[in-house]
Amino acid sequence: MRQLSRIWMVVMLVGAAVAVQARTIYLEADGSGDYATVQSAIDDSNDRDVILLRPGTYTGDGNRDLDYKGKAITVSGIDPNDPTVVAATIIDCNVSNEDCHRGFFFHSGEDANSILKGITIENGYHHFAGAIYCLQSSPLIADCVFLDNSCGDHGGAVYNDSNSSPIINNCVFNGNLAWEGAGIYNDEGSCPTISFCRFTANIAGHEGGAIRNNEYSHPTLINCIVSGNLAGASGGGMDNDDVSWPTLTNCIFVGNRAGVSGGAIDSWEQSHPTIRNCIFRQNRALLGHEIYLDDDYPGLATVAYSNIEGGQNEVYVGGDSTLNWGSGNIDTDPLFVDPGYWDPNDTPVDANDDFFVPGDYHLKSQGGRYNPMAQVWVYDDVTSPCIDTGDPDIPIAFEPFLNGAIINLGAYGGTAEASKSPSGLHSNFSYVNHRLCR
Repeated sequence: MRQLSRIWMVVMLVGAAVAVQARTIYLEADGSGDYATVQSAIDDSNDRDVILLRPGTYTGDGNRDLDYKGKAITVSGIDPNDPTVVAATIIDCNVSNEDCHRGFFFHSGEDANSILKGITIENGYHHFAGAIYCLQSSPLIADCVFLDNSCGDHGGAVYNDSNSSPIINNCVFNGNLAWEGAGIYNDEGSCPTISFCRFTANIAGHEGGAIRNNEYSHPTLINCIVSGNLAGASGGGMDNDDVSWPTLTNCIFVGNRAGVSGGAIDSWEQSHPTIRNCIFRQNRALLGHEIYLDDDYPGLATVAYSNIEGGQNEVYVGGDSTLNWGSGNIDTDPLFVDPGYWDPNDTPVDANDDFFVPGDYHLKSQGGRYNPMAQVWVYDDVTSPCIDTGDPDIPIAFEPFLNGAIINLGAYGGTAEASKSPSGLHSNFSYVNHRLCR
């Protein structure tokens, strides 16, 4: 027994020593920090180390094409919760016509213990993945901005390849370019979770202005806003191909455009988007302004408890494709605070130079809605029909009091920024009491 006690003491001391070894490493953009470059800090780091980037522009060799090498470390800006700090903490890939560089390459089986957060990645260019390439790896990517990255083929910002299932949370994708999937391209069984992300002004030459899913990919999108993205052919917001099954909950698709089909979503070859608690407005294409299900390669879509502009009439169901039009769907003005708009750029006859001005997609309410700029609650003279009209089987989660005990539609449903019910529990007391007690 005494010998066993000694063994446990040694194990505890070794464990404590390992825990103490975790370091916080500080970097400066001019190379004057603990290490000269981000990669040199990664190379000398150990699991659980945290590498903090102070604001500045990190560029050149050693600050791009970054490789975690399978380590469970964190690379972060010093304040991921402050958008101004994130915007000022930049990995600038600084590509030229002669070479290709991206921000990060995850290819050593990284999982959610490998964390990237609170930085901006810009000006990346590669044949695949302009900013981040995940190959059989699933890191945690949070609070990042992907700005003006591009690629010649798949994934202007992020390419998830070969069963890569990263968690991508609270990120902004703006102005990225690709032939397919200008924001994110998911391929070969990749199943990322994409939550609280914003996709605006991304452009795909062919398919998937914001997101393209291919080859048995099954992404989950939660509380995302996809607005003002373009695709030359199909899927202004999202394109689904070859048995891909995206699940969309509490998302907004507004102002997306496709040259041919599926202004918001295009789906074919047995792909099957499931859409719940979502809002689709002002999306445009020659065929299927909101959703397009292909003629020659059958697609499938399930839509329930969503506000779809034009209703079923704006879902193009071709050939052997199938639309499962479920309960709770509506077609009415959602009464966004600001729906956003396409600016003709002083050339109304030339659509090629138009640009999208994003709006504020909180829902108007006489009971109160959150103003993120002023960080206060304000009161409107009208109330959105999207309040308290979501799927009753999905919890209201963090929606503030007063509420009608049913989740709101749109990107703020289920969050602390959900617009309040004007009558809330007072007018729904017996119903709410029944739901809470059953």
